Amino acid sequence: MLDLLKVLVLCHTCRVDWKDDRVSTSGSGPSDGFEYEYQASSPDEKALVEACRRSVRDVEVCRRSVLDVEACRRSVRDVEACRRSVCDVEACRRSVCDVEACRRSVCDMEACRRSVCDVEACRRSVRDVEACHRSVCDVEACHRSVRDVEACRRSVCDVEACRRSVRDVEACRRSVCDVEACRRSVCNVEACRRSVRDVEA
Repeated sequence: MLDLLKVLVLCHTCRVDWKDDRVSTSGSGPSDGFEYEYQASSPDEKALVEACRRSVRDVEVCRRSVLDVEACRRSVRDVEACRRSVCDVEACRRSVCDVEACRRSVCDMEACRRSVCDVEACRRSVRDVEACHRSVCDVEACHRSVRDVEACRRSVCDVEACRRSVRDVEACRRSVCDVEACRRSVCNVEACRRSVRDVEA
């Protein structure tokens, strides 16, 4: 469409004048696009040139809009990239939180292991206390055995004294028998003396 307009316009001759004889001192007029006035031999030629001028201006506006859209699209891409970066940062923060949680879990496991070691040491201490208690019981039993041995020794001594007493009683009984025999001998002597007297008489 633009090429067709170009061909139609180029086939005509128009003279361009400033409206109201406004000529820019710097060589350039106003920038609204409607400051020019075309002079042509026929209204058709002028209309074609005017249409072309307006189309070019619309195309320029459209191009600028496209550029703005492209810039907006790039901005959207940048925003998307920024959002992804934020998501990555969030994921990184979560990863750091996970690492921190993992470190805390490791610390908890270490504390648990230490607690298990303490429980094991406590159990060993209980075993040692049990062994010590058994040793004390053994010492008590030994002490009681010593007491029993001492009592047995005393009993043996008492038996030995009793045996000696029995021996002394036996000796005393024998002495009594000897005294009885002596008394009988004396009686026999007395009877013999009396017999002698009777014989003498």
